[in-house]
Amino acid sequence: MRRCEMLAILNNKDKNGWGKKVDLDKVISAVATPMFVVDENLIVRNVSDVALKTLGYSRGEVVGKMTCAELCKTPLCGTANCMVRRCMRTGETIIEETEAQTRDGRRVPIEACCSAIFDDKGKPIGGMEVILDRTDQEIAMEEINRLSAAAEAGQLNERADPEKASTEGFKRLFQGINDMLDAILEPIGEAVTVIDKLAAFDLTARMEGEYKGDHARLKNSLNAAMENLQEFVRQVAAAAEQVAAAAEQVSSGSQALSQSTTEQASAVEEVSSSLQELVSMATQNADSAKEGKSITDSARANIADGVESMRELSQAIERIKSSADETSKIIKTIDEIAFQT
Repeated sequence: MRRCEMLAILNNKDKNGWGKKVDLDKVISAVATPMFVVDENLIVRNVSDVALKTLGYSRGEVVGKMTCAELCKTPLCGTANCMVRRCMRTGETIIEETEAQTRDGRRVPIEACCSAIFDDKGKPIGGMEVILDRTDQEIAMEEINRLSAAAEAGQLNERADPEKASTEGFKRLFQGINDMLDAILEPIGEAVTVIDKLAAFDLTARMEGEYKGDHARLKNSLNAAMENLQEFVRQVAAAAEQVAAAAEQVSSGSQALSQSTTEQASAVEEVSSSLQELVSMATQNADSAKEGKSITDSARANIADGVESMRELSQAIERIKSSADETSKIIKTIDEIAFQT
């Protein structure tokens, strides 16, 4: 039943006489949401069974005995902002969010919708208030805020608790949020696994899940990056092998050069030794020549002793000849060594 129809019935303005065919008390009692009707003094004249159950009272305790302020105990009740009073004063429908208090003191977040009831002369004679329990909405906001804070803190495994909701609709909402988070985080989790393997020097890891849209683009981009990195490492390894081979060649050439240098130094040392020997032989030749000159001078001065002196001269000449032969051999050896180097 629409609210305007209910107001028409309560105001006795139902032109078709529908209101005369039904028991309004039974209709109001059966409304499937918390609802009550008050008179001009705000005394409750009828109330739905759901309202009684929600607030914790019996029908006998409330109807004709309690004001709406005593029944609901909202922060607006008994003040200038009383919603029913404002409706009767302005004739407007008022909707506001507030809190009701149950019999046991539990605070219930509600959305209250109030309308005034008028008689045939337009005089306000009461009001009607429909209450929507916002408990599940509040729980939903708390869960969403909690999940948002967890996401900002990097705690991506947090999920909503469907059991906190009292109605099936909100339980399905919470489960839908969880399913959405799982769908978002599944490719991210696989991407993190691939990156972890990369950090452990495993370049073969790839994303393999079946994804769509942006998730597919994430998969393709990461896999392409891994392929490019793997190919780059292959090229670096090949270049390193080439550098190592070139270094080996340089090392071998250096060893050959070192050996050749050693051989040349040995040859030079041999030549130096031969030169020293040559100098020594030349010195001996000079000494022999001096001795020959001395003998010749003696031969000239002592021709009478010529036979003996000639014999000595002959011996000196033989020694000179022998020294000259040795000198010739040394010079030949030096030439051969010079040719070899």
